[in-house]
Amino acid sequence: MPPTDAYIKKIFADSSGLYVGTYRSGEIWRYSPEDKTWTRLLKKNNDAGGEFHVVGIGNLSGRLVASIAGYKDSLDKAEKRITTVIAIQKDSSWDQYEEEDGLQFLSTVEISGTFFVAAYDLGVCKLDLNSGTYQKLARFPPYLQEDSVNWIDELLVHKEKLYALTQSIIYQWDEAGYWISIDSIYYEQREVFRIIHSSAPNYINAFATDGKHLFSGGRIPSIPMVYMGDYGPPYGSDPKGWP
Repeated sequence: MPPTDAYIKKIFADSSGLYVGTYRSGEIWRYSPEDKTWTRLLKKNNDAGGEFHVVGIGNLSGRLVASIAGYKDSLDKAEKRITTVIAIQKDSSWDQYEEEDGLQFLSTVEISGTFFVAAYDLGVCKLDLNSGTYQKLARFPPYLQEDSVNWIDELLVHKEKLYALTQSIIYQWDEAGYWISIDSIYYEQREVFRIIHSSAPNYINAFATDGKHLFSGGRIPSIPMVYMGDYGPPYGSDPKGWP
């Protein structure tokens, strides 16, 4: 267990180690499996009795990046606006970019030095680690309502391309500036609702890559399915889909 009284809210692991972020105390700890020791890397100052939660942790080229959100003081929290912090590791210190109602990201990926984050209520954003500024990518196409959705269930990289899972539909980011569904979906419009037909599983709850294949699984069918849309011969003539 980490040497802290705080609850663990976020876990992140890669080749550099295992990291946890805490609830309320705004701490980030790193675990060393070799030494079986914990090292506290960051603690958000709560001088006024406030509380901060670590909601996201990522790593870009050896630099930890954290998303922290909470309140500067403990008085009348219901009346206050959430303060967000983007904390970026810089040598042995941290750059911290703070604003009200700013960026909160839950998960992160890196593609060729570009840092993408799955942001709460903002969709997918590019994050500049030099300035702490971010750029929102295009919104996703409409789902069941007129407005497009932003909530991201999963974000990952497959063959140097960015993929996002939202509302049980998997999209690939096109550098031309929009999202392409890879599910071979089409809509059947009824009087008051739409029916979505897709070759992918319905109600997707698993989305992963082994570097060569892209997998998904859902309620119907419940078994994993592999994406064949980016294969060459003999699959090149087949439509994109999930056989």
